[in-house]
Amino acid sequence: VDYAKWRIGIDDDINMKIGGLLEYNLAIGGFLNSNSVFTPDLKHFQGNRQFASVTPYTSAFQLPGYYKFSNAQRFYTETHIQYHLNGLITNKIPGFKKLNWFLVTGVNGITFNNKLAYGEWMIGLENILKIMRVDYVRSFGNAVPATDGI
Repeated sequence: VDYAKWRIGIDDDINMKIGGLLEYNLAIGGFLNSNSVFTPDLKHFQGNRQFASVTPYTSAFQLPGYYKFSNAQRFYTETHIQYHLNGLITNKIPGFKKLNWFLVTGVNGITFNNKLAYGEWMIGLENILKIMRVDYVRSFGNAVPATDGI
C-alpha cells in the first residue's frame, strides 16, 4: 500500500425563517499519490439502490449504485444541497396547508479533476404522514446516461 489521501469538508444548515431551511454538505479531496491503492482504500461515494432509505440526503446520492464512482483521482469535489421550503409555496395551494406537506428540492454532484462526472437534482414532498418523503430524482453528467427515479 502506497497512497496519500486528503479531504476537507463543511456542512451546515441555514434557517431562513419563513423562507425555509437550506442544508448543505460540500467537500473537496483527492489522492496526492496513488502508487498502490486497493479497493478498500479508494474514495467511495455513498450511493443508494434501496426503495426506502434512512441515509441523510446531504451525505448520499440517490440513484447510482454503491461503488459506481469509487476512484483514486487526484482531485474531486462532492456537493449535496437540500432546500426545504417548509410551506413557503405549498401553503398557498388550497388543501395543501391542511395536509401539512412541504416541498423540498435539492442537487447532488461529483466532479473529478474539475469535470462533472455525475449530478442529480430532485424535487419532492416531505412530511407525508409526518414521517415520509417522496422525491422525483433525475441524474445528469458525463459518466452516466440520464436516468430517473422515485
